[in-house]
Amino acid sequence: MTKSGSIEGEKSRGLQHHRTTHRVSSGLQITSVDPTGPRGKVDVGTAAALVDEQTEVPGEEEDMEEETSCFTTSQSVVITRCPGGTKHVETEIVEQKATKVSNALQTCEVGDVIQGRAREKYELQRLNDRLSSFIERVRLLEAHNRSLAKEASSLRSNYSSDINRLRSVYNADLEQLRASLAASEERRAHYEVRAKRAEAELNDVQQALRAKEKQVACDQERLKTRTEQLKAAESEVQEIQQRCTSMAEERAKETCEFKRLQEQLKEACLNNDRLSVARHAAETDAKMLREELEHRKKVQDAELRELSALVQRESTQEAVAVFRTEIMQVLREIQLEYEQRLEAAKADIHSAYEVRARVLRQTGVAGVGTEGELAPVHLRQLLIEQRRKISTLEEANAQLELTIRELRTVSQEKQKDSELTKHRLTTELSACQAELQRLRTDFEALLDSKMGLELEIASYRRLIEHEERRTKKCPGGKWTELEGPGAIPRVSPAKILEKPRVELVLPEPTPKRISHTRSSKGNISIVECAVDGTSVTLVNTGSQREDISGMRLVRQVDDRLTNTFTIPKGTVLETDANRRLIKIWSEGCKPTDGDGIELRDSRWGTGATTRTVLIAPSGEEKAVYTLRMMSQPCVSERSTSSCT
Repeated sequence: MTKSGSIEGEKSRGLQHHRTTHRVSSGLQITSVDPTGPRGKVDVGTAAALVDEQTEVPGEEEDMEEETSCFTTSQSVVITRCPGGTKHVETEIVEQKATKVSNALQTCEVGDVIQGRAREKYELQRLNDRLSSFIERVRLLEAHNRSLAKEASSLRSNYSSDINRLRSVYNADLEQLRASLAASEERRAHYEVRAKRAEAELNDVQQALRAKEKQVACDQERLKTRTEQLKAAESEVQEIQQRCTSMAEERAKETCEFKRLQEQLKEACLNNDRLSVARHAAETDAKMLREELEHRKKVQDAELRELSALVQRESTQEAVAVFRTEIMQVLREIQLEYEQRLEAAKADIHSAYEVRARVLRQTGVAGVGTEGELAPVHLRQLLIEQRRKISTLEEANAQLELTIRELRTVSQEKQKDSELTKHRLTTELSACQAELQRLRTDFEALLDSKMGLELEIASYRRLIEHEERRTKKCPGGKWTELEGPGAIPRVSPAKILEKPRVELVLPEPTPKRISHTRSSKGNISIVECAVDGTSVTLVNTGSQREDISGMRLVRQVDDRLTNTFTIPKGTVLETDANRRLIKIWSEGCKPTDGDGIELRDSRWGTGATTRTVLIAPSGEEKAVYTLRMMSQPCVSERSTSSCT
């Protein structure tokens, strides 16, 4: 009601006045405000006149329960009417600004007092006119209030069941929303605990990863030292092999010399054998000729003995004279034949010796007489000397072979040790790399879970904020009017009756699941692409510095090209932990104290499927990073309420 609102406004002003109560015969209670206040003063007669005018209100107004407030600028007067059979009190308040009359009489002259009384009469007359107009307005408002009260009572009687049903529907929705809010709060606490636990696990994994990286660095240093030792051993083995090769060459030379000497010895032996065979054949021929001569001598001696025996048997001189000529002729013939045969034998022996001497001259041996006799002695001495040299060379060869075997054994042992050390270090390195890959996989899984939890927490936070905005109320217990797409406007009962169906739809952000895959060829890889498109991170995973000048980063969003960035010259990724990473930021996203490169007039595009490729100047793809975002069903379903 408007009057009740105005009365509450007047009560809230908190004006403190000293009030004096006056009783009149018409049943009214008149309260006047202390004139010491900032308002003026009105006498009791004027108040009684006001009461008389008020008593002329028709009888039907006495049946209503009302409160009336009148405002003036002269004096504060509270008029209370207490009619028989009514339950409410009608009060009229008039405020006036004045000073004390007693103080005015003491300080002012009589003329001033008369003028002041005239002015007060005029003001009282004007106030009375205004009061009458206000009373008329109050009567009209009372009549209007009575009509509104009748209309309100009729509405309450006609639509109280619908209002109760709507209230029950709204209360049920509120209970459901409160239950979902409590569940979301519990899930939020649970996810926060999980997020903290994941962060702790991530810190542990990062510490383990750092320890493994330090261990890998130590293993790499050990591998470097072992490699250097292996190289030194290989150089020693090469030197030993060179020495072995030189010794083998010397041995081959000595072997060739030994073979040459053996061949010369064989030739000398063959020549000696030839000479021995020729000498033996000549001695044999000479012996045969001597035997033949002796045999012929024996035969001739035997014939001579027979002839002499015959001559002795024919001992006559005549026979001797007759046969002497014949005997002499026969002797001469025998001697001639012997001499011929002897000459023929000498000629044969001489021809045989000449043939053999010619053969010896052709083979390089000169002389047959004295030199032929001295040749075997010289050959024996040469043979003895060659045998001595051969024995010494065999001893030296045996020593060299023993040294070569020892060197080969030492080199094989060193090579086996180096191979075992290399195999062990390779096994340790592969184990460390496998552990590092496992840790990287766990780290990526934790990152994925962390991102999913952050997205879910953000979605729940938006849901809770929306619920808080929706359920927020004013101090008087009424709904506050909210602005925004999710706000519920204030609706009057008439509008509720006009709309037979009401739907409560609460918009929710759709949670998304994020997955990523990456691959690389070489030491340069794309380690991270921000989901919101703020940055792309490149890393050097090798043990040597990499120059990435001139390489291009190509971003494809949903199979369409959105960004192409060429890395400037002089960009090098070092091997230390602080300089092996580089970030390429979108425009306006680079922090003030951050490192990296910033795009000009562009941002990294984002979408459902984002593919980032690092291409070398030759056109070869060095690294690929694919990011996929897939929608998931909402956490809770919104209910739709309807009333007919």
